[in-house]
Formats: sequence, C-alpha cells, structure tokens
Amino acid sequence: MEKRTPGRSLETYIHNIAIDDPLAKFLIHKIIQRIICKYKNWQYQRNVSFQPTTNVTAKFKRYAVEFAQLYLTSKVSKYIHMLRIPDAPKSIQKGVPLKNVLGLAAVDCLAQNILHVYPEFSAEEFITAAMDKLEHLEFNERGLHIAKVLREYLPQKYEKAISVILASLTPPNTETEGLGLAVLFYHPHSYFVAGYGLDEQYNEGEDPFEVSMKAQYELTKRSTSEFSIRPFLIENQERTLSRLKEWLSDPDPHVRRLCSEGTRPRLPWAPRISAFITDPSPVLPILETLKNDQVLYVRRSVANHLGDIAKDHPEIVFSLCEKWLVDATKEVKWLIRHALRYPAKKQNKTALQIRASAK
Repeated sequence: MEKRTPGRSLETYIHNIAIDDPLAKFLIHKIIQRIICKYKNWQYQRNVSFQPTTNVTAKFKRYAVEFAQLYLTSKVSKYIHMLRIPDAPKSIQKGVPLKNVLGLAAVDCLAQNILHVYPEFSAEEFITAAMDKLEHLEFNERGLHIAKVLREYLPQKYEKAISVILASLTPPNTETEGLGLAVLFYHPHSYFVAGYGLDEQYNEGEDPFEVSMKAQYELTKRSTSEFSIRPFLIENQERTLSRLKEWLSDPDPHVRRLCSEGTRPRLPWAPRISAFITDPSPVLPILETLKNDQVLYVRRSVANHLGDIAKDHPEIVFSLCEKWLVDATKEVKWLIRHALRYPAKKQNKTALQIRASAK
C-alpha cells in the first residue's frame, strides 16, 4: 500500500492504492470512513485534507493495510455474496499476538456473513460496537466481547438467534489436520452458545439445551466446541455426557474428537472441570470407545485426555494402559506412549515400564 503523506485528501489516498478493482476501493473507502469516525481526534470531511495525530496515524495505517490486504487476496464478489472466514496463518507467528485473529477483518467478515442470511442485521452498527475497545483485549476476551455485542443485534430469543448464526456458518471442514488459525474465527460463536445457551431466561422461558447441543454439533465441524461444551458439563453433567456418548459413533471425526477433548479435566485455555479432576470415571467409557478410532486427530485427543488424568490419578491411567496393551495395535501403542509422557518425564517407574512395553 502507498505511504500516506500529509496534506492529501482521503479520496486521493484511496485512489492511489494499488488495487485495480474499483469496487474494492469503494469498500475500503467506506470501511476506513467507519474507522475514522470512531476516533474523536480524527477530523474528516469529504475532499478536505486532515492531519491525524501520530498515534492515530499508526492505527489508521494498520487498519488500512489490513483491509487492503483482505480485499487484494479475495474476490470482492465472493466476499460480499458468499459465506467465508478470513485468511489467517497456519500457526502462531513469533511476535504476532494470537488476538489479531479476532481483529477488524474477522469482525467485518462476521458481520457480512450474518447480513447475508439475516437482512435485518445492522452490520455497520455491529462493527462499530464490536471494535470499541477491542484493541486492548486479549484473544479470549475478544471472543467474549464480540459475542456480547452480537447478541444486541440478533433476535433476543436465543433459539432464533442461533438459527441465524447456524445459517451463517461456512461448510464443514473435510480435513482434520493443517486447519491453521483461521478456524478460530468461530471463537465468538462458541462464546455465544456458552454465554446464552444454558439459561432459559434468554430463550423466553423455554429449555435451550437441545438448541445449544445442535449449535455445538455444527460449530465443532467447522472449528471446535471444546470450550463451549464445558459449562454444560459443569452445570448439567449427566445430560451433556449422555449426548456426547450418542456422538461417539458420529461419522464426522470432529464430532467424535469433541467427546474426548471437551471432557478433558484440564483443557488448556479453558476452565477446569473439577468434578472430573476429582473423579474421572464418568468419562472413561468415552476414552475406551475412542481409543481405536481410525482418525489420528481423535486418538491424539484421547492420549492428551489420559495425560490430564495422569496428573491427578496416575494409578487409574496406568491400569487402563496396561489393559489396553493386551493385543494392542501399533496405533494404540502410540497412544499409550503419548499419554504417559508427563509421568515418564517425572521418572515414574511404572510409566517408564509401560512405555517400554508399548514400543
């Protein structure tokens, strides 16, 4: 993007951006106008030059470049008329905060996806409200903030709001590896379900459980519901576990993985499930079923789940692994070795012996 020089009008600046598509330029112009309006010390009038402060200039350039790149790397017609998620790195980049995944591009994309299926949606108002103070929030805080703002612009009945959200989803992922950070675009969607899908007060007095289960079933096919399912396990363990056990035979590996990953007692970045830390026995049948899953993505979750349990109940994990070693396939042996990494690093003799037997 061309460097902005003082004393030039915004129209001239946009005109000289190296983008051939006039519609893209128009859209970038409109978006930057919205950004400018968010800062009181930005004085902008059509065809009149403006002199923002040094700090605001840096923000202006950052947002302008972000959107210019967005439109340069996507077909504008596709961006407007088709459901999509923003581009994102394949993995966390050194020096680039993870929170950037939920930046202006993600908020604008979310707005366009919702608008595409819900014409009453006030997209520009939503973007303005969602971007307010977003700069200072970390990744999880951004997801929660965007979800709270989204609720203000969707139908107030939870079931109706979820129907809009589900209609705005992109097609399910067909791969289980190499999805990268792009799927984190759906983090606010998960926060929406976790925040408003437990209490009937948000659903006009009606039980929202089935609506929430349907939402998480669909979301996990595109990203993961491992975070949003946890409040349901904490508040309604028996009912939620029963549903997860029904999903153990689901044809989609993302759904099967959720049954293990979502019930992990010490899932990173997520609230701990103290009941399963105290007594992991309710989830052991899930792990028993999934240990022979044909997809590594699912088996790896089982191994990590066992690793969580081993931190509090190593004897349970040792006993289970010894049982699984009988007639174990090479895939199950790998799972066992992976599960016992933590106690093996602590030089636990039983863990070392079992790992040696699993080679």
